[in-house]
Amino acid sequence: SLHHLSVIEKLLQDFPWNVDFSGFETQAHGPRFSTVSGDNAPVREFSLLDEEALSAWVQDITNLRASYLENINERMQSMYDRGLQAQTLGFAGMGLVTFLAVAGSLAIAFFLNKTMREFRSGISRLARNQDFEPVRVASHGELGQLAQAFNRMGLKLKREEEMRSQFI
Repeated sequence: SLHHLSVIEKLLQDFPWNVDFSGFETQAHGPRFSTVSGDNAPVREFSLLDEEALSAWVQDITNLRASYLENINERMQSMYDRGLQAQTLGFAGMGLVTFLAVAGSLAIAFFLNKTMREFRSGISRLARNQDFEPVRVASHGELGQLAQAFNRMGLKLKREEEMRSQFI
């Protein structure tokens, strides 16, 4: 990320360079060069920085890496916790939907069975030539239409029976 790049750029800017281009040491920028004359050939010695500065810089990078790893671990744990929460909510939702489906099915079966019981009792009363009582159905769908047709038929049969009894 951009934040990581800016932190690395700052670390590189703060890098304790030692430079000696002209034969004298400076702590400002870059590597240190010195010429050592011995025997007949000059020997160049090259050193980027002193050990203390290098150790401090490595320690800074190590601390920064540790903080990044800790941040990554915290975020991973957060994602894991949210995953568990989503799983729990998913199972709870699935349980609730299953319960509602079973309860709805039982309610439909109960009301359908109640309506059918009303029809059976009305048909059996009609078959035994008992006094006709209209079937009560609260539905306006197909069962309601069937109940209305049954009730009209029952009323016609009752009127015909009354007319027959008056005629005799």
